[in-house]
Amino acid sequence: MICPRCKCEIADDSKVCEFCGKNLEKKKFSSIFKNRKTDKKQNIPKPLENKPGADSGTIVKVIIALLVTALIFILAIIIIINLNKDNGLNYAKSLSEYINAPILSARNETDIYIADESAYDSVNQMIRFNYIVESEKDVEADGVTYPEWAVLIRLNDNDEIANVTYVDFTVMKKSYKGEKTKEEINLDKFEAGEKFRKVRAAVDLDPFTVSFNGSTITYNYCYYFKNNYNNEQAMSLSVVITESDEYCYSTSQKVFEPWII
Repeated sequence: MICPRCKCEIADDSKVCEFCGKNLEKKKFSSIFKNRKTDKKQNIPKPLENKPGADSGTIVKVIIALLVTALIFILAIIIIINLNKDNGLNYAKSLSEYINAPILSARNETDIYIADESAYDSVNQMIRFNYIVESEKDVEADGVTYPEWAVLIRLNDNDEIANVTYVDFTVMKKSYKGEKTKEEINLDKFEAGEKFRKVRAAVDLDPFTVSFNGSTITYNYCYYFKNNYNNEQAMSLSVVITESDEYCYSTSQKVFEPWII
């Protein structure tokens, strides 16, 4: 064969030109190329996975935590308000156990502070009672300030407790007419002896007063609705039940003047 560099004739199996020293061995380009190709493929970066970032997950958790905290705070306020109301009604139930007993017995045997008069002139001037227990917080109704609730005690001629009445003045917060309803409340479908919880669900209002009379309990509801003449008609609904929470009867009447207890 001929040397590609010096063009001298050399043996066919020569690996090196004996004249110029050129290396005549063939390089394995294919294997070198293959190795380079493999290395290049291995160095290609992997595509990024579509995962939510840690920051967005943290923000979502914080938002959820804030919402839960706000909900708990609102529920706590509602519970506190309801407990405050329940205190007054519980006082009335406790004092009703002394009906037909001297007022001194109730004063000496309970931890309830029973006052001779209200801390509010509006109550002293407008409501008839002998003794009173009332909330320390107040509410304004029709421009007049009242305690949020009060327990009125009335005596008979022998200075014995004849009647105990719980009054929820917050019912009158928006109007002396009470709460607004779509129509007049009709309880004719209920018969004596039915459970009061069914009647209470049908009324679906907070009672303005709950009066304990010894053998019966009277729930009085104040509300109003628009009649056929598009006028606001105030109503007073009284529901009488037994001490075992059985429905006795109800009476309903129109009210044309502010309430009188």
